[in-house]
This record gives sequence, structure tokens and C-alpha cells, in this order.
Amino acid sequence: MVRKKLLIYNAYRADRDEILERLEQMDQDIQPRLSHMHGLPRGKGGLPRSSVEHAVINREETTQELNERLKRIEMHMKPIELALDSLSFVERSVITALYHSLQHNTYTEIAESLGFTVNELMRIKREALVKFGCVYGGYWLKAIG
Repeated sequence: MVRKKLLIYNAYRADRDEILERLEQMDQDIQPRLSHMHGLPRGKGGLPRSSVEHAVINREETTQELNERLKRIEMHMKPIELALDSLSFVERSVITALYHSLQHNTYTEIAESLGFTVNELMRIKREALVKFGCVYGGYWLKAIG
């Protein structure tokens, strides 16, 4: 279950980054050199007022929708972030190596890669799982903040 929560967290983080990037790009798509033509008759090179108003309304609706999605994502991420923040760097490294790695290494290989013995690795793992809000055995309880 820890692996599942970490994968969900990374998916939320990727979605959040994508939304923030889209919001940032929306701010950059304004073309100030053309703004003086908005609302002018077409014969003088301007856009009809209704097209401009329609574009502004669409932009505001899209921005509002993205902001609402961003708030929902951050609400889901908060408990996991609080739990991860409660871990030390070493504990976070152990949890990441054990539960978030796509490689299926043995405990011995993981311990050697992190510079610990297997017993130290297992002790740190138990402490990290307790802090992370997991019952030893893999049942997800809650995020400890």
C-alpha cells in the first residue's frame, strides 16, 4: 500500500506541475502589440468585439477550472506530503528504495546501495513506516502530520 500511495502522490505531483505550466503559458499568450486593434471594425484591421469578449470569457472559465483542479489535487497531496515531511532524509531514502523503485532488488542489494547493513535497513524501514503512518505489515492508516 505504501508503493501505491507513493505512485498516487507522484501522479498528483505530475498533474499539478502540468496545470501550473498551463496556467503560466496562459499568462504568456497575450500579444500586447495586437491589443490596440481589439474592438475596431474589421475594415480597419481589428477583431469584432464579440470575438474578443468570447475569448476572454473562455480564458476566464478555463483558468477557473484549472485553479479548482489544482486545489483538489493539493488537497489530496497534503496528507502524503505531511507524512513525507515527517521522515528524515535517511528514512525517506529507505522508503523510496524499498517501495518506489521500479527495480526489484533484494534487501541485501538495497542495503549495500544505501551503505547500510540489512539489519540497519530493516530498523530504519520499521521506524519510517511508523512515522509514515503505516502499520508494520503494509496496511495504510493515515498520514501523520
